[in-house]
Amino acid sequence: MTILENLGTFIADAPVAPTTEARLRLHLLDTVGAYIAGTALPEAAELRGLLEPIARDVGITRATEVDDIHPPSCTTPGAIVVPVALHLAASLRAAGKPVEPADLAAALQAGYGVMTWMGGAVAGPALLYRGIWPTYLLAPLGAAAVGARLMRLDAGACADALAIAMCRISGGAGAHGGGHAGPSPRWLLAGEAARAGAVAASAAAVGFAGDRSLLDGDWLTRVHGIVPGDMSAEMPPDGAVGALSMKPFCAAKQTQAALDGFRQIMQEIAVERGPSAGSSAAIETVTVAVPPAYSAMIGHRRVDSRTDRLTNVAYLLAIAALVPDELHEIARRRDGRDPAIAEFTARTEVVADSDLDRFYPRLWPAQVTVRLADRSIIHRLVTAAEGDPGRSLDEAAVLAKFRRLTTPSLPLETADRLAASSLAATRDGDAMATLLRDYRNLSQY
Repeated sequence: MTILENLGTFIADAPVAPTTEARLRLHLLDTVGAYIAGTALPEAAELRGLLEPIARDVGITRATEVDDIHPPSCTTPGAIVVPVALHLAASLRAAGKPVEPADLAAALQAGYGVMTWMGGAVAGPALLYRGIWPTYLLAPLGAAAVGARLMRLDAGACADALAIAMCRISGGAGAHGGGHAGPSPRWLLAGEAARAGAVAASAAAVGFAGDRSLLDGDWLTRVHGIVPGDMSAEMPPDGAVGALSMKPFCAAKQTQAALDGFRQIMQEIAVERGPSAGSSAAIETVTVAVPPAYSAMIGHRRVDSRTDRLTNVAYLLAIAALVPDELHEIARRRDGRDPAIAEFTARTEVVADSDLDRFYPRLWPAQVTVRLADRSIIHRLVTAAEGDPGRSLDEAAVLAKFRRLTTPSLPLETADRLAASSLAATRDGDAMATLLRDYRNLSQY
């Protein structure tokens, strides 16, 4: 069997274990919450006027930077697979095609699995710092896997869907911030890539055949300059769902361990020495050490665009120190030139520490060192940040995040109905129908 045929077998045949289904419910809830929050972003209005529904909703969800992530592959699969699954499931049911809760669960597992497996095979974290965005690169494959499983294609047709989608990959999204304060085109590009994958699945469903041997030779290297690693690695039975991370705050994943460590230190100081000792005024300097791979990405001082502020760890630590409630705010409106923010930012230094490479890329760590005005020094090494495997957000935490994200845009009653249906959609037909109806209604505005 070819590599794509093996992946097609996983898509068509892999069962969903009860423990995996339980985790998928939380990721479904988390991603729906991200989408709803994203509809309030300025970028959302622009995407609505440019893109068709699947592409638009993928772009809106990914733009939030509160969606889930798989660090070892450097992909953010939930923003791709969940909107595609909800749109396609609703369309199939409207056309009289059978889609059951088990199909939805299997499609989500398939999409997560294909994106994360391929991201690992092509060394996604290394690609990112070459200017290739792994999520954009692999969005067509994740979407094709979701569509193929929802349409109940056999293993061969699933492989064809992936092969057709492979011919739509790109990954080169340009500079992260775009060099100016305007909206980043990244969200638009990711959405269009996902739509291409959904079309690939539909094409395979009506008999179009793809080149199933694409990954068995040097095609990736010849056409895209990507030298894949171990393409014989086993697909995790759960499609790597258990290895996903959820973000508690709106910020690039590369900053989350630093935020976690800094907040732990602030809390420790306040508990042991009193609230005044834990105030921002008591902090003389902050040093954030991270693996060299992403030290420059989070160590810049730009604050012009929202994307700049999402990746500027000094700015984010200033938010955590001075206005911590705003960590949950996704628009990142706080001006980085605000005197208090700028003054605290000036106390923060980011350094590259190659010793942390022993954890990376499986984990994205940070060593935070805070020097206080009394000359005492506190260190905190965070390898698994809040939301990472081993420190996963439980249902109560995901629900709390969902409500924070959605209640500014939705009545509490509507938000609670969406939460309940999201948590039950992969095991209850009525709940799935409710979720698909409510999501489609939201998506029309």
